[in-house]
Amino acid sequence: MNCFLCCNISFREEELQLSIFINNIKRIIRDKGNIINMILTPLIFIMFIMGNGNINKLNAAVIDKDNTSLSKMIVNMINSNVNLKDIKEEEINEKLLNEQIDYALVIDKGFTEKIIKGEDVKLRGYKIKETNISVPINIYINSFVSSIKNIAKSCGGDSKKFYKALEYYEDGSFKAEFKPLGNRKRVLTYSSLGFVVMGMLIFSLTSSNLSLEDKRNKTFYRVFSAPISTKSYMFQNTLSYYVLSIFQTIILFLFMIKVLGADFGPNIKSIFILFSAFSLVAVTLGFLISSISKDGRQAGAITSLVITPMCMLGGCFWPREIMPKFLIEISNFVPTTWVLKGAKKAFFSTGIWDIKYELLILLLFSAVFFLLGIIRKADIDK
Repeated sequence: MNCFLCCNISFREEELQLSIFINNIKRIIRDKGNIINMILTPLIFIMFIMGNGNINKLNAAVIDKDNTSLSKMIVNMINSNVNLKDIKEEEINEKLLNEQIDYALVIDKGFTEKIIKGEDVKLRGYKIKETNISVPINIYINSFVSSIKNIAKSCGGDSKKFYKALEYYEDGSFKAEFKPLGNRKRVLTYSSLGFVVMGMLIFSLTSSNLSLEDKRNKTFYRVFSAPISTKSYMFQNTLSYYVLSIFQTIILFLFMIKVLGADFGPNIKSIFILFSAFSLVAVTLGFLISSISKDGRQAGAITSLVITPMCMLGGCFWPREIMPKFLIEISNFVPTTWVLKGAKKAFFSTGIWDIKYELLILLLFSAVFFLLGIIRKADIDK
C-alpha cells in the first residue's frame, strides 16, 4: 500500500512538472504580443534587408596614383567586372559606410617600378571587413598581381621584356570573370541574422517575465504548496522558453529560405546549432533579469537597457568594424558578438568544428546567467 502511494505521489509530481511546461507554452502562444515579438518584428526587418539588397555588379573604385600601362591595365580589368565609381581617396571610408561602394583599391605611385625590380609590393584594398561582398574581387586582383610578379622575375628587371610578356599574358590566359552574385546573396542573409538575434532577445527576455506575473497574482506561491522544488519550477519555465525560442529560429530560417531565397551557405546545420546555443543564452539571460527584478515594470526597464546596447555592440545593426576600437574591445563581452562571429565563420566553412570556440563561449554565457539566476532565486526557499 505504501509502495502504491509512493508511486502515485511520484507520478503526480511528474505530471505537475509537465503541466508547468505545457501551461507556459500555451500562455505565451495565446498572447498576440508574444507572437509579434517572436515572428513579426524580426521578419519586418529581415524582409527589408533581403528585399532591398541590390544583387547586381559590385560597386568599386580604383585610385590610380601610378598612372602606368600596368596600372591602367588593372583598372580596365576591374572595370570589365564591376561598376567602377570615380571617387577621391579621402572619400573611401565615407563611400564604404554609406554602401555607395563595396570595395576600393589604391595603386600607389611607384607600384609598377617596384614590380619590375622584383620588390615585394602590394595594392591597398579597402572594404567593410564584417562582410564578404568583396571576396571575389580580392581573389581576382591577388591572382593577377601574383602572376605579374612571376612575369617580372622572369624578365630580370627589363621593363621592355616585362611589358612584352604582359601583352602575351593579357591576350592569352587571364580572361577570368568573377561572379559575385552568390556571395552577395549570402552577405544579405548574414546581415539579416542580426535581426534574428534581436528578435530572439526580445522574445526570450519579455516572455521570461511570466514568473513575475505569477508572483504578482500569487500563482507562483500556490505552486509550491505541491511537492515541487524551486529549482525544478525554474527549470520547467526555462525549458518552455527555450523550446519556443528554438521554434522561433526554425520559423524564421524557413521563411528566409523558402520565401526570401536566403543563402546560408554549405553549413546551415552548424548555423542552426549556433543559434540553438544562442537561444539558451537569451533564455537564461531573461531568467536572470526576472530573478533580480521586483516586478514587471523593473524587468521591462532592464530588458530595454540590455537589448539595444547588446545588439548595437554585437553587430546586429551594423558591422563591428566601423565602431571605435574601445567599443570593439567591449563588444567581446556580449554574447551577440559571438553568435554573429560564429555565423560568419559557418557561412564559409564546411564543418561545426570551425565554430567550436564561439559555441563554447555562448555555452559559458548561458551557464553564468543561469547560475546567477538560481543563486538569486534561492532566497525564496528560505
